[in-house]
Amino acid sequence: MRGRSDQAWAVVKRLHHDANDPSDTAAHEEFLSMRAQIEFEQTQPTGYLGILKTPSYRKRAFLSCFVQFAANNTGALVINYYSVIIYGNLGLSGSLSLLLYCIYTLIGALGNLFSLLTVDKTGRRFVSLRSFPVSEARFRPPLADFFDFAGPSHRIFRLPCCSYPRDRHAGRVRCRAQSELGG
Repeated sequence: MRGRSDQAWAVVKRLHHDANDPSDTAAHEEFLSMRAQIEFEQTQPTGYLGILKTPSYRKRAFLSCFVQFAANNTGALVINYYSVIIYGNLGLSGSLSLLLYCIYTLIGALGNLFSLLTVDKTGRRFVSLRSFPVSEARFRPPLADFFDFAGPSHRIFRLPCCSYPRDRHAGRVRCRAQSELGG
């Protein structure tokens, strides 16, 4: 509030005004709760060391990093960046691939708008605890198909010049690596 508690009270009173509460008791309780929280937070350590030293801040920092990590690992960015190329490789060319990219982006924007309008009513915890399992269940069948197609010797982090003992194509990989290295 930074010394402007009168302005803050006017804003809270306007936002929480209820016709059934002429004395604005609920708004006043909310305002007092906000002031108490601000006074409490001013006594807490700040900065990066404060985040690491305070257990509740450390937990919040870990959770926010985890959510960002999980969101980046959904693969949505890769699909977004290379969607026109992917559609072209699927046989769709020209303006049709661009149209599909526009539709994909529009669906994403509308989904974000829906989330923006509903997340405060449902709560972030409710949404997160239900959306991650749904996403996992949605992507499990394609991943199972991929690994089934790739065969039992599939290694996710296989280097192109390395061969593995159980690899069906070890001879070809070894030969290719030796020819590329000049051996």
